[in-house]
Amino acid sequence: MPSIILRIKNTPLTVKLLLVILAEFTVVSILIAANLKPGIIPDEKAHFGLSEAFATTWGIPADSPSTYAYGPISEHPYFYYWINGRVLNLVGRFFSTYGELAKLIALRFVNVIYSLLTLIFSYLLAREILKDRWWSLLVVFMLANTLMFTFLSSGVSYDNLANLCSIVSIFFLVKVLNHKDFYLNSLLWLIFACLGTLVKFTTVPLAVLEFGIWVFYILKNHKEVFASLALTYRHLILLIVLLVFIGFDESIYGMNLLMYHTITPQCTQILTSDQCNLNPVERRNAQIQSPGRVTASDILKGSYPDPVEYALTFWIPTMISRIHGILGHQSFIPALVASIYMLFYLALAFVIAGNFWKTPFEVGSMLVVTIGYISILFVFNYNTELINGFQHVAIQGRYIFPIIGTGYTLVAFYLSRLRNRIVRNSAFWATATLFLITGPVLILTNYATVFTSWFF
Repeated sequence: MPSIILRIKNTPLTVKLLLVILAEFTVVSILIAANLKPGIIPDEKAHFGLSEAFATTWGIPADSPSTYAYGPISEHPYFYYWINGRVLNLVGRFFSTYGELAKLIALRFVNVIYSLLTLIFSYLLAREILKDRWWSLLVVFMLANTLMFTFLSSGVSYDNLANLCSIVSIFFLVKVLNHKDFYLNSLLWLIFACLGTLVKFTTVPLAVLEFGIWVFYILKNHKEVFASLALTYRHLILLIVLLVFIGFDESIYGMNLLMYHTITPQCTQILTSDQCNLNPVERRNAQIQSPGRVTASDILKGSYPDPVEYALTFWIPTMISRIHGILGHQSFIPALVASIYMLFYLALAFVIAGNFWKTPFEVGSMLVVTIGYISILFVFNYNTELINGFQHVAIQGRYIFPIIGTGYTLVAFYLSRLRNRIVRNSAFWATATLFLITGPVLILTNYATVFTSWFF
């Protein structure tokens, strides 16, 4: 016992605080998961229904009347649902008398684990980039106090596993860029990137960006890379795992290209119109009354916003409010949150501009990945607006979450580069305070007026 007490005393304060943050996040997420009513987390009903379908087989369930409401199955990433199916099998084996709600909560708890691991790997990524424990701790604190991240973590959503795969793949890629065991870390980032694409399609652009950085690194350091060629059994095992995941990817995206000439086929390319109309998303899309695709002429006339105007006046404020607020089948957007964070990120942009030319290669690479991913998401959203006549469909802050840990690491990195110590420390505590007062504490302070109907 004395040795344990001594070990605890000798543990660095930052490590103790990290454990406190992780524990606080876990407790809050579990409390939400155990008490939140069904149908509030984005698309949770569909995710749960597909999970139940996968629980009926160890393979991939065939499209059937019981699954039409969720769209085609085998043509879309399914790994998240396959895991959920196994969890439900375990729950059914040991708790056979439990009902649907208990199964839903069990899957919610698994999602809390995914997000807890996302926090841990965000810290590890920050340590690779920042070295300083306090600034690395700030990254975890920011993510744990991002309201939509905590809320989403408490529900059944493939976003949680996709976010985990994304941050893990980026972590191992950064280890490559830091010249640490090129072959081992290359295999690991590729495995988790492939795994992410088996969970959710939107991780594909991220994987492409990472691959581009990886290839550039190889070209830049080819002598070092090829001089260190020494494969072990561990490398060979990981290579086999990677090839298996690539095979699964090909069975989805490759077959889609071969059969439907696109990696993301429309529902009506696979099922009948009547079957597709059972899917709420398909019904919503069919009900959108678009006046026709917006043209450049329409934009020049001022009838619709150009990309810059759209970004500044709508997209950026909306995305910020839906990251630091809650948007599901219920919504909660804290007052002034978009304006406050707009000022925060504007100030950060000036800090980045002042330190940009001193950016190390690995940090610059992460900046390319982060800005590249956000840009791809923006282009996708703007193109959707052009198609639908700016009806603002599918503008979700959670779509940025695959790179949010990386983004927060970049925030901490550039703030830590402020030369003046007083300014630097003030920036640290101001950032921590901002995220604290706009985080999950808002659920508690607004419970009586907003959230009382959300929970049992």
